[in-house]
Amino acid sequence: MTSRTVEAIVEKGVLRPLEELELPEQQHVLVKIFALTNGAHDQALSCFDMAQELGLIGLAEETPPDLSTNPAHLEGFGSR
Repeated sequence: MTSRTVEAIVEKGVLRPLEELELPEQQHVLVKIFALTNGAHDQALSCFDMAQELGLIGLAEETPPDLSTNPAHLEGFGSR
């Protein structure tokens, strides 16, 4: 089974992909919806918010929950 991510837009209650899918007619697919905006003010979600919605935050095992709390991970950040 192959998978890929395709952006779509809702038009009159129907999802319309923004690119050609090249799938055979009557092909059954599984669709998982991730809104790219928060809906309340139609603001774009941050990368962190999207990663959190996708379940990617905290995915790696045996790592600190937040690398920014460890000064060693910030050494040299912002310098050239």
